Amino acid sequence: MKKYFLTGVTGFLGQELLRLLSAEGADVVCLTRPGKEGDARERLNASLVGSDIDPAKVGVAGGDLSAPHFGLDPAEYDRLAATVTNIIHCAADVRFNRTLEQIRRINVDGSRHILEFAADCRKHNPAFERLDYVSTAYVAGRRTGVISEDDLEHTAGFRNSYEQSKNEAEQLVRAKMAELPIAVFRPAIVLGISASGVAKPNNVIYPLLKIFARWRLSAVPANPAARLDLVPVDYVAKALLAISRGPNAVGQTFHLCAGEEGDMSLGRFIKIMAQTFHRKIIVLPPWVHLYIVRPIEKVFFRKFYLRTTGTFRAFESYIFGTPPRFSTAHTRAALEGTGIAIPDTETYVRNCLEYAVKTKFGKEPAPTI
Repeated sequence: MKKYFLTGVTGFLGQELLRLLSAEGADVVCLTRPGKEGDARERLNASLVGSDIDPAKVGVAGGDLSAPHFGLDPAEYDRLAATVTNIIHCAADVRFNRTLEQIRRINVDGSRHILEFAADCRKHNPAFERLDYVSTAYVAGRRTGVISEDDLEHTAGFRNSYEQSKNEAEQLVRAKMAELPIAVFRPAIVLGISASGVAKPNNVIYPLLKIFARWRLSAVPANPAARLDLVPVDYVAKALLAISRGPNAVGQTFHLCAGEEGDMSLGRFIKIMAQTFHRKIIVLPPWVHLYIVRPIEKVFFRKFYLRTTGTFRAFESYIFGTPPRFSTAHTRAALEGTGIAIPDTETYVRNCLEYAVKTKFGKEPAPTI
């Protein structure tokens, strides 16, 4: 029987993967850090409140991804290495405001420790199958144009420490592909469940949307021609599991993205946002915001400036510039015949925005009919 070792389960994608694996009756052990007010088991259980996952059927290894051997007791580490058959590594620090040194602890050092664990699993367990590694499509950094799934190294630079750390981590993973059975998966911007919009709307682009909802803003500085690659979490999880069980995934990289066929212009996204928020939103040229609006905010609207500028700055390079687009050729080929396909972009974007608004970005339960 397969035994999965899953990281990042307290995050959105990791929890969706756990939900799918649990529904199959899979044996899953989750690497989970202890919480501020409880041990790893208590933190995991708390993260699963409201889900249909039975915590009692989920194994927990209380450890730290940034520590060698995850900081586990040597006997526990060895037991896991001798029994785990499949590793799915989802955990990452996704904050844009971390220094490179800070974010490397989880994203780079953590990836190194996962690779070491995969090597130990392969050494001690003849049944070990593979490591499925979740990266991000934005390892492309400041590149423009269409990025292929084979592309990684470049000299275009990065928009933030998150992108750079994930690129560095993926380079470590690529270097081990000749020795270990590894597949790399690169999601784009992950939103909620496609049909319902259900999400934990407190990360990715949701903090930026929260600013517009809370402060009832009627203007946004943006390049309306920029493309947004938005993808629902249920598609990402289902596609990852389906591809990972295919015969030819090892050694390849897959963009779990809307891709050229499904990405959306930022201008269109703003129109949908305006309809969801029930107000007209004007698109401003970025220079107007930077050199006129922001200085005025700093002087005359100090509270708003202090509460929002940090969040907004984290996204400026994405909405002011020209982000890359992503080829999904490998992914589409691997999913052929599975029945798994990305749904209509505008439909799931509307569902996700409406859910965020109805729940006040996760602070209230969704209304029932």
